[in-house]
Amino acid sequence: MRKLFAFALFAALSFSLVACEEPTPEPQGPQYDITLTSAAELSFEAEGGDGLIKYQITNPDATLKVGVTRDVAWITNLVMGDGEIAFKVSANELTEPREGVVTISYGEKSFEVKVMQAAYVMPDPVLTLTSAAEVSFKCAGGSGEITYTLQYPVENVEVEAVANVAWITATVGQTIAFEVAANSVEEPREGIITVSYGEQSFEVTVKQEAYVASSYDF
Repeated sequence: MRKLFAFALFAALSFSLVACEEPTPEPQGPQYDITLTSAAELSFEAEGGDGLIKYQITNPDATLKVGVTRDVAWITNLVMGDGEIAFKVSANELTEPREGVVTISYGEKSFEVKVMQAAYVMPDPVLTLTSAAEVSFKCAGGSGEITYTLQYPVENVEVEAVANVAWITATVGQTIAFEVAANSVEEPREGIITVSYGEQSFEVTVKQEAYVASSYDF
C-alpha cells in the first residue's frame, strides 16, 4: 500500500513540474527594416521639377516588395529604382504654396517624405514699343500709329497715351492712333506721346516741319 501511495505521489509531482515549465520560443532571424537615407523634406520652386528619394533595406525579406504612394495629384511619375524612387513635381499655378507627402512602405515598416512647393508669382507687366520711337510729319500734319506689346497684364489696369502738346491727339486701342494738326508757325515743332501701363511706360517723339509760306499767301 505504501509503495502504491509513493508512486502516485511521484507521478503527481512530475506532472506538476512539467505543467509549470514555459515553452521555449523558436529562434527568429533579424527583423527587416527600411530606412530613409535622403532628406525628409524636399522643396521645389513654383516651376516644379524632378525629385529623388533614397532608402536602404536591412535584413530584406524575399516575400516583401517596396511600395510607394502620394497624397496629392501634382506629385507624378513615381518610378522605383535600386534603393531610390524618382518623381516629378508639376508646376504650381496657384498663388499659394502647397504641400504633399510621399509614403514608402516595406511590409509593416514605412516612412514619409514631405514635398513642399512655392506659390506661383505673377511676373510684373512688361510694356514694349514695337514701332518707331521717333516719327516725322510735314507741316500739313497727318495720322500716325504706335504699336506695342503687353505681357502679363493685370486686372483693372489700362494702357494710356498722353501727348504733352495740344496739336497731337492720341486714342488707345489695340494700337495707339494719333493725329498731328497742321503747323501754321514758321518754325518746326516737337511733341512727345507717353504710353503707360501701371508703372511701365515708353515715349514716342513726334517732329513736324515748319510752315513755309508760298507766293500765293501774299
